[in-house]
Amino acid sequence: MILGTLTAAALLSLASTAAAAAPVDPVAYRLSPELDASGALTALKVEIRFREGPSGRTRLAWADDWAGDKELSTRARDVKIAGGEATPDGIGAWVVRAPPGTPIVATYRVVSAYDHDPTDDDSKQSKPVVRPTWFYSVGETLLALPEDQKRSPATFEWTGAPKDFGFASDLEHLARPGKKAERAGTVEDVVESIVAGGRDLRVFEQRTDGARVRVAIIGRYAFDDATFAQQVFQVLKAERGFWKEKASPFLVTMSPTLGAPGRISLGGTGRADAFALWVDTTTTKLDDLRWLLAHEYFHTWNPKAIGETAEGDAEPAAYWLSEGFTDYYAWTLMLRAKLFGPEAFARQWNDMLRAYAASPVREKPNSLIVTDFWKSQAVEKLPYQRGAILAAVLDRQARTRGTSLDAVLRDMRRLAATPGEPRHVDDLLPVAYRNVVGVDISDLLARHIVAGEPLDLPADVFGTCFRVNAVEMAPFDRGWDGAATRKAGNVVTGLRDDTPAYAAGLRNGMKIVEFLAGDSGNSAVAVLLKVQPPDGPERLVRFFPAGKTRLPTQQLEVVPGCKP
Repeated sequence: MILGTLTAAALLSLASTAAAAAPVDPVAYRLSPELDASGALTALKVEIRFREGPSGRTRLAWADDWAGDKELSTRARDVKIAGGEATPDGIGAWVVRAPPGTPIVATYRVVSAYDHDPTDDDSKQSKPVVRPTWFYSVGETLLALPEDQKRSPATFEWTGAPKDFGFASDLEHLARPGKKAERAGTVEDVVESIVAGGRDLRVFEQRTDGARVRVAIIGRYAFDDATFAQQVFQVLKAERGFWKEKASPFLVTMSPTLGAPGRISLGGTGRADAFALWVDTTTTKLDDLRWLLAHEYFHTWNPKAIGETAEGDAEPAAYWLSEGFTDYYAWTLMLRAKLFGPEAFARQWNDMLRAYAASPVREKPNSLIVTDFWKSQAVEKLPYQRGAILAAVLDRQARTRGTSLDAVLRDMRRLAATPGEPRHVDDLLPVAYRNVVGVDISDLLARHIVAGEPLDLPADVFGTCFRVNAVEMAPFDRGWDGAATRKAGNVVTGLRDDTPAYAAGLRNGMKIVEFLAGDSGNSAVAVLLKVQPPDGPERLVRFFPAGKTRLPTQQLEVVPGCKP
């Protein structure tokens, strides 16, 4: 044994090595409601506990952007950081300095982005909703994270709520005091989350393959809670079967928006082990909800399991695959599972094809989607439309060669998990398609995705039970300014006098009391409105919302007597 003297530098090096080898303490998140004297919810209180890292410097911050929102921290109030020296570092960020291993505690409040129950115009999911009796938020806008500990283990606890105040979150799948984790989770997983709760929260639960699958509902709707929950369980089962996976802990939340007459709004966002729905309380079409459920759950795998996508501003570049292919499979898997009938399947496609034919950006390149996705509704819809049509074309081509697009996606999943293979979905699709189908689709992608050349469906693309027909239709034109009318409290604004609505007797200044019939986007279905003139009794107005031009488009026809 050789004895000697260790220098201070050597001692520091040994201490650093030991610290690096020691188990990492989890970052502990706690969430609780802030209630006023009357019991009304006023804010959500967040507490984050972690230890200072080896560098002695940690940046605590919100995510840079999510869903086009680059100011996710703006609803945070009264940020306090104890245990270290904290200095601001830009919007929604602080640098915390303290000796390594020092316990740090950050606390703050998150207030609502709205002073009213959200309407269809307010349903931007990056904005937290905190109402007197309920709340909803995504993790990106609620939770800050210590950036040097993104991959550290994390725990979560909901605490301090009255017994009559329900709570639901995929964060409950993580460990918390006195409870084992249903799945492992890191700080990054905590941020990619949803939270919802309130005094009227109803939760339905089903155990599948030993895993807890829940449906949490806030608000009252035009359909039965239990019927909706059962549909959720059926959709999840069908899509797990497609990917050949057993169930894992999963949560679906549904929060309300208030719609306007003649306008139904549905929206959602997918998480790793959950998805959130925003649903117009007047919605009655459960077929639309089935599609939305199927779309959001398919995001559990697309694109997460089949390749990487760009982050930040460049993310929409691959939406034709992550969103468009997801639309295709949402409709297709519902038809296969008999959760859609052939008429409902055709209606979903026909609605999309009419909108695609009338799109003012139909022939624009994919680069426009990157720059304008969050700025223009027409651009926002374009990758969904293009991607769904492309998926149908690629699936038909694969089936004529004895395989399917299903097999291509499963090969993409294999490639994505294989070291040395391309990682980006844009690169993996051509490789997997060539592997499985034996066809090079590089030119097809360059023309129809990158350059934006319109793509048509072959007549037999969906087999023998559907025909795709080329038709001409008048574009949908309600005749008035929809946004201005909603802003005016559903008082008709901007009505043009050369429209069928005007010819039928509708006038500016009439209040739309009820939308009794019609199909938004379909000029061939008559609109029936109950309206209140400023100086007379209520009356009915009926018209076909048809523009003056004719547009070539494609429409699906169900072959009589055929059972897909």
